[in-house]
Amino acid sequence: MTTLPKNIDHPCYHNDNAARIMLEAIFWPNGPTCPTCHRIDTVIEHGGKKSMGPGWYWCRECRENFTVRVGSVLGRSHIQLHKWLLGFRLYAASKKGFSAHQLMRTIGLGSYRSAWFMAHRIREAMDGSADNVARSEAKARLSKSMKPISAPRSAPNGRSSMTSAGYALAAASK
Repeated sequence: MTTLPKNIDHPCYHNDNAARIMLEAIFWPNGPTCPTCHRIDTVIEHGGKKSMGPGWYWCRECRENFTVRVGSVLGRSHIQLHKWLLGFRLYAASKKGFSAHQLMRTIGLGSYRSAWFMAHRIREAMDGSADNVARSEAKARLSKSMKPISAPRSAPNGRSSMTSAGYALAAASK
């Protein structure tokens, strides 16, 4: 199992390409895996300068483009990968905690807002309760697909008293 290097002088803490290669080795020890269908054999690398750049993959099964960021706490972030890895290393090495403002100063992030976002994502990942961001995204999609299975009952005060038990998945009612 590959882990982050302890030496801060390692290229993965200063170079995006080295950081991407390190994350791919950590997240995908058996090769690139599609975050949607979880297949390895149908994934091909985009490659070449005409494509979207290094680190982009395409799944032939579900026809999705993805990178190592997709489905992790790094997803949907414009912060450079090497800064993410340095942030993880700093939080892991800190005995008494690490503030977002200190993270902003140490890593050289442009704004406190980015540092706050990054600090919360790192804490979420290190907490262990959010092993997969895709799970929370699936929960959001699931709650949108829920619909009432019957008309809401009227309470004595005239308000609707639909409880969570009165909801079911749209797929389950078919």
